Amino acid sequence: MEATLIILSFIYTGVLSLNYILGIIQSPPWLVFLGTVHHPQDYFYYLSQFAQGATRWFTTVDLYTPEATKPSLVGWTNVLAGRLLSGVGIPPIPGYQIALTLFTLVFFLLVGRLLTVI
Repeated sequence: MEATLIILSFIYTGVLSLNYILGIIQSPPWLVFLGTVHHPQDYFYYLSQFAQGATRWFTTVDLYTPEATKPSLVGWTNVLAGRLLSGVGIPPIPGYQIALTLFTLVFFLLVGRLLTVI
């Protein structure tokens, strides 16, 4: 049962990552694939949190308003992941996809484990 859970988690995570992988493969060499795999406004909001991770650890500010906003903990996981991945030289766009893949895999494994315990 444990092996089945792990295999299915990897398969589902791989299927969910196909959109990004195919976008990279199908982009002509003279164009840049931005990695948009869901609603663009959400994607760029999350991506800005990853980019802010280069200079912050947990807090983020909303870059999509002309008003000055106070730093908040909204999206702290994205900021922290952006910080850790930028520390090893991974830029925000692939960093977001890597973190999304890892978070998805961990989510599937935890939910599967929870369902086997219940």
